[in-house]
Amino acid sequence: PCDACPSGRNSAEGSVSCSECQPGKFISRKGTCNICPVGFVSNVANAEKCTRCSLGKTATNEGSMLCLGCDLGKYGSSQGFCRNCPIGTFQDGRGKITCSGCPSDTFGTEKGKTSGADCESCPDKTTTNFTTGNTNVAACVCSAGHYFDPEGATSVLMKSQEDEQVVPPEDKCVLCLEEEASCTNANVSLADMESSAGWWRQHKEDTNFFQCLIPADCVGGEISRQCRVGNGGVLCAVCDPNYVRIEGVCSQCGNN
Repeated sequence: PCDACPSGRNSAEGSVSCSECQPGKFISRKGTCNICPVGFVSNVANAEKCTRCSLGKTATNEGSMLCLGCDLGKYGSSQGFCRNCPIGTFQDGRGKITCSGCPSDTFGTEKGKTSGADCESCPDKTTTNFTTGNTNVAACVCSAGHYFDPEGATSVLMKSQEDEQVVPPEDKCVLCLEEEASCTNANVSLADMESSAGWWRQHKEDTNFFQCLIPADCVGGEISRQCRVGNGGVLCAVCDPNYVRIEGVCSQCGNN
């Protein structure tokens, strides 16, 4: 009697052997032909096993003979497998094993992006303060020379012919006063904005600055440090307890 060919193999009438396992398959110990799974390949007939694609490459279909580099917007997450680049990143090359973060002053909101141009720019007057790979607009803070005023914006409702459209809140980043205050760093809020030397404000939510009667009394800085040591009160004009003004300067009292 004739022997039956193993599963996945056949023969012509009168043959003395079964067909080979074609590339893209492997031959098992029982002689059956099995298809290489996703991420694995074989490029010769009667391969004893399928070879796993290297890192940064994959075979997206079963029964593949060739590994290909991970596509644009993807990276090699493990040998033979690619994943979409995470939110806040992109990949504009093939066969890569990492993704690049969205550049400074931009952010990304979707996976699998293929170019830095897919990253969205921060609104005017804002910055990511040199950080990269940001995932939403919340990473954009007021740039140097501006301060964040939480009360500086209200939503506006715009009407068009088709429907009503809500316009995003107005810019909450306010231009810093050139002379009265210092906003040399990014991400400065109204509360932590520093007074310039020679100027004073009453509380941390106050946008009004006043010029000190004696400029040297007001050294500038945060609310708690804007007066020279030994000075306090309005315009830093009052000497602290155990200090007395001598020749215009609040000086600490001696033992006597």
